[in-house]
Amino acid sequence: MRKINIKSAVLAIIVSVMSVALFVGCEGSAGPQGTAGLQGPQGIQGEPGLPGLPGLQGIPGNQGPPGAQGPQGPQGIPGLQGAQGVQGDVSVVEVPAEDNSNISVSKTNLTTSEAITVNGSGFTVGESITLWLVLDGAQGIIVGGGTGSQVVANGSGAFSASFAEIGGGAVNHARAIGARTILAEGADGSRASAGVNIIAKAVNVSPASSLDVAEGYLEPVGGSATVNGSGFQSGEAVAIHAVAASGGLNVLVGSVASVNESGAFSVVVTNEMSAGVYSLEAKGTGGSVATAPLWVVAK
Repeated sequence: MRKINIKSAVLAIIVSVMSVALFVGCEGSAGPQGTAGLQGPQGIQGEPGLPGLPGLQGIPGNQGPPGAQGPQGPQGIPGLQGAQGVQGDVSVVEVPAEDNSNISVSKTNLTTSEAITVNGSGFTVGESITLWLVLDGAQGIIVGGGTGSQVVANGSGAFSASFAEIGGGAVNHARAIGARTILAEGADGSRASAGVNIIAKAVNVSPASSLDVAEGYLEPVGGSATVNGSGFQSGEAVAIHAVAASGGLNVLVGSVASVNESGAFSVVVTNEMSAGVYSLEAKGTGGSVATAPLWVVAK
């Protein structure tokens, strides 16, 4: 066996340690970083994290279009019956047809508030008779404002009935203005009528003055006739109008520059009105007034 020299071994160890120390103490600066190595394989997926806090509420969106109309609902329960209406001014009733008996009236131009007398003949003896002012269509007002017959035919089938007014109240007075018919209806079927002209306002007539149409009528639009007057003041001028003949307004049909010394005149007038019955009024500048019915009819 070889014998180890202890001294030599210790010396060798000391030299080795000093060499290592000298190597470490003299280490230089780090060299440049080497190229990155290849990416390793993906690791195993970790456990899911805890849920985050809820976000803030978003802004409301725009309103959508309206939906289609739904089906109609069931019909409701009928309502209670309403209260009865207020009674009218005067009853307006159906007017019967006309017959061949005869009547006449004391005035052909008047308001519904003026007095009137109706005379009749040709009715059945003892027949009850109702007198009407016929309005539009088949409606009318019972003359005098009554509700039934006003007179009974005598032993010769005649009668005479006087009334303080035609009646009907303010509402029916406005409806009645214009050419109208007074109709007499007998309970046994007799019928008769007479024409009247209902005016809006009463005309003050001079008692001594008179007026007439020589031919008795005028033809519509373009016809002519002679109008005669008497009882006027000598020398006064006279204007002749058809009262309320155009929408409630008077229509001038003729004039006289000066009445003669006898207070009379005669003038030819030309008609511009349609067919109907009118109230002709002659008014003088001295205050004389006279009226007459004017019929405008075709031959």
